[in-house]
Amino acid sequence: MLADIPRNRQADQSHPSHALPSAPTWQPLDVLELAQEAIVVRNADGGTIRFWNRSAELLYGWSRQEALGQVAHRLLATQFPLPLCQIEAELRDTGRWQGELIHTTPDGRRLTVASRWILQRDEQGRPSACVELGTDVTDRGLAAIIASAYDAIYGKDLDGTITSWNPAAERLYGYAASEAIGQSIELIVPPDRVQELAGLMRRSHQGERIEDWETVRRCKGGQLVDVSISISPLTDATGRVVGAATITRDISERKRAQRWLRESEERFRTAFDQVAVGMAHLAPDGRRLQVNQRFCDLLGYTREELLHGTFQELTHPDDLPRDLDHLQRLLAGEITSYQREKRYLRKNGSIMWANLITTLVRGVEGEPTHFVAVIEDVTERKEAEAALRASERRYQRLIDSNIVGITISDLDGHIMDANDALLQLVGYSREDLERGLLRWDVLTPPEYLPLDDRAIARARRSGAAAPWEKEYIRKDGTRVPVLIGFAVLDEAAGTIVAFILDLTERKQAENRQRALAEASRAFTAVNLQLPVLFDTVAQYVAERLGDGSVLYVLSEDGERLEPMSLYDPDPDARAIARELFAEAPRRTNEGLVGRVIETEQSLLMAQLSSDEVRLLARPDQWPVLERFGIHSFAAAPLCLKGRVVGVLGVWRRTPRQPYTADDLVLLEDLADRAALSIDNARLHQHVEAAVRVRDDVLGAVSHDLKNPITAIKFESQLLARRVERRGMVDPESLVEGLRHIDAMTRRMTGWIDELLDVARLHTGQELALERAPTDLVELARQAVSDHQRAAPQHRLNLTTAVGQLVGAYDAPRVRRVLDNLLSNAVKYSPAGCDVGLELSRVENASGMWAVLRVVDRGMGIPAADQPRIFERFQRGANVIGRIAGTGIGLAGAARIVELHMGRIEVHSQEGEGSTFTVWLPLAAATPSATP
Repeated sequence: MLADIPRNRQADQSHPSHALPSAPTWQPLDVLELAQEAIVVRNADGGTIRFWNRSAELLYGWSRQEALGQVAHRLLATQFPLPLCQIEAELRDTGRWQGELIHTTPDGRRLTVASRWILQRDEQGRPSACVELGTDVTDRGLAAIIASAYDAIYGKDLDGTITSWNPAAERLYGYAASEAIGQSIELIVPPDRVQELAGLMRRSHQGERIEDWETVRRCKGGQLVDVSISISPLTDATGRVVGAATITRDISERKRAQRWLRESEERFRTAFDQVAVGMAHLAPDGRRLQVNQRFCDLLGYTREELLHGTFQELTHPDDLPRDLDHLQRLLAGEITSYQREKRYLRKNGSIMWANLITTLVRGVEGEPTHFVAVIEDVTERKEAEAALRASERRYQRLIDSNIVGITISDLDGHIMDANDALLQLVGYSREDLERGLLRWDVLTPPEYLPLDDRAIARARRSGAAAPWEKEYIRKDGTRVPVLIGFAVLDEAAGTIVAFILDLTERKQAENRQRALAEASRAFTAVNLQLPVLFDTVAQYVAERLGDGSVLYVLSEDGERLEPMSLYDPDPDARAIARELFAEAPRRTNEGLVGRVIETEQSLLMAQLSSDEVRLLARPDQWPVLERFGIHSFAAAPLCLKGRVVGVLGVWRRTPRQPYTADDLVLLEDLADRAALSIDNARLHQHVEAAVRVRDDVLGAVSHDLKNPITAIKFESQLLARRVERRGMVDPESLVEGLRHIDAMTRRMTGWIDELLDVARLHTGQELALERAPTDLVELARQAVSDHQRAAPQHRLNLTTAVGQLVGAYDAPRVRRVLDNLLSNAVKYSPAGCDVGLELSRVENASGMWAVLRVVDRGMGIPAADQPRIFERFQRGANVIGRIAGTGIGLAGAARIVELHMGRIEVHSQEGEGSTFTVWLPLAAATPSATP
């Protein structure tokens, strides 16, 4: 039929829609239009479509307007059973060719077409056109494809009943087609995926295509398999969804690889994720002819955008020269393909690393037709490699930093590598390591091996073992406490990396804190009794750091160290030590202990030489010292408020280990605890003494106030009785009684004022003097008269070389000074003794002074008490407990004299009496003047 088609150009005008550019016009086009087969007429030299009948529109999905002028195999994305060049060669040789082709419709459907090609020639016999007749055999081809497909393919109706089951499904799930067809699709769905299945079925029933859905399915034997499924709705002739076809791909291996990669990352390894492959066809000049969707996804472009450019614009500038060189070598026939890693530029500006495989495809005549490029995204791998290199650098820096001990070993005990920190920790050399002498199970004491076994069991389950404490046995046999944790690097090989932290310092700190807590409890349990406390301190320190211990306290004059206590658990050694250290005080500039006082620093003599040992005792004690056998000594100062108040020393006898710096730290801490406890005990003693003084003062004040009150009461009662007996009192007796009462009142008022002044001074208030011209001679005369009347058993004498001594004084307070001095002279002198008050005027370089002296022949004041006799609550030791007193009178008198710019002195000899001298300025004395 086609051979008889006349060539008439007028057909172009009668059938404009059927025009065939640059070719003869076909007359019987109506016949071709009515043909049941899809008929396509195209140029013989390029494949450009010149005719496209109605059946072609229905079969291929492209309208005539869309098809005319296009290249047939490009428009239909044709897949040929043989290379196109081979098919065209057969067509030229025989004029015919037939076979099955796979075409793609605009909506993505793939058609299997039985195609017959007939070659048309012009009058000169040259090929002018090719007529292609196509019949849809998709169903037959599809069945064969499904049957031979590698992926499991099955169909199901709307109820989920399996309607078809290909051989790949039998291999994947283990069910034969006869077992699966007719069963519910839940046959292969695990219970926990039923809800997921329901959702997928709803979506497919609504006409949605589901691509690459990863899930889990159940095989006949019950085992679960990771799969990727793609679901396509199946429709009837009316377009109604009647079921679905599912393509299932076993991705178990990929999932296992991914899981392995994740596990490897956790063990300081880098894993590479499997990714889909991009593909592109490139013209010899670099133009992109065709790209797949994966390639579009990798770079972020649409297919249309990629088909309007060249590969050069997507290649990183630094990688382009090498690409061009390889392509030139392909075109020149030097190589048939090449593979390399290069960088692509994504649409968003980022860089994608890819593994590129490029092959040149040639035509029948050997001419280059296009390049085929396969692009695998390896960006993650590249980044992982960079991260791995960075991680390895960090890991190596960690190892080289020697912050903690690190080992690479196996679970059987063999240590394959270790850093210097670990070797130093266990005392082995790198040569020992290289000779295979290091095994962690040998380093571990037997009692810790069960802990290691439990840690290994945890690591086998989770890949790592949480840190736990244990000990290692060092090469010299000593033990070292450590904290260890490890992670499994290679589960198959059982390789682990362990991190070991030396806990020696922490354990020592814990022991030190425990010892200090025990010391605090022991020191506070002695109820603040100093002698008992001294013994407790010496014994505790000796038991903790001994062999022995001695405690010295600085004397009050700061010149001597007085031994307070000594302890050694060996009675014989204790006797020798007492002879050496505790028999008598030693001067602060003598021996090793004196060195601690002079420097105010602790002393550590780990290994005493013979000369250093002799510094512990006097020359006459050296023979005893040598028998004692001290070989190590340490001492720490007892410090309170920044001042050294004593020394705590310890010693060890041969053959014990010498003292270390850690021992010295503990000794210093114990010395601080001991010093604080000693200070508290002393404060307690002072408080108790103050309480006793307070009680004495209150008793004395009560006594002193009670005497004048008693005298007033006696005088008033005496006057009352006289009035009762006689009805009246003679004026002289009345005046005398009233004067006596007035004197007692003034005396009591003075004592009260004195107590008020003491209270003011105690609270930091200064006394305010009320000065007025006052004659000291007259004031002294009145004081002597009043005290003579109150103490008739003593003889009070006033001696003055001047008639008047007038100055600006606070008369009541100066009178209080005289009262205090006179009452003390009377109180501390035996009955019948003389008490003298002498007044004189003295002129010297500092001015004119009134001098008052009170002299008695009484008990006197001990020399040791005289420096503090003018301090509050201070009394002579020879009167305490014998004669009542407050200890506040002289303190108040001294302060009054100081406020008058004067001074008070005492000269006393115990058993012979005392002389108190008061210097008060008369006129020209200044605040800085000294009489």
